[in-house]
Amino acid sequence: MRVPGSPVKQIREKLQLSQTQFAAAVGVSKEYVSEVEAGIAPLDKKLKLFLEKLFVDVETVEEKHRVSVNYTRKCGDRTCNRR
Repeated sequence: MRVPGSPVKQIREKLQLSQTQFAAAVGVSKEYVSEVEAGIAPLDKKLKLFLEKLFVDVETVEEKHRVSVNYTRKCGDRTCNRR
């Protein structure tokens, strides 16, 4: 079973930005970016607007994020993926 990754982290890494740099560009805290990437926090308006400016399909990112959040809630530390 493939573990769903954070679409926000994938975008940040494609931009070759650290969490701190990405947070500064978006106008949010590094902690918030970390929580979004971990599937703990929802996408807020600032992040959605930033993604739109990059011509990212925000609806697709939100759907992938929901999958990531649901997986994190269900599996916690991802040990449920191991057999």
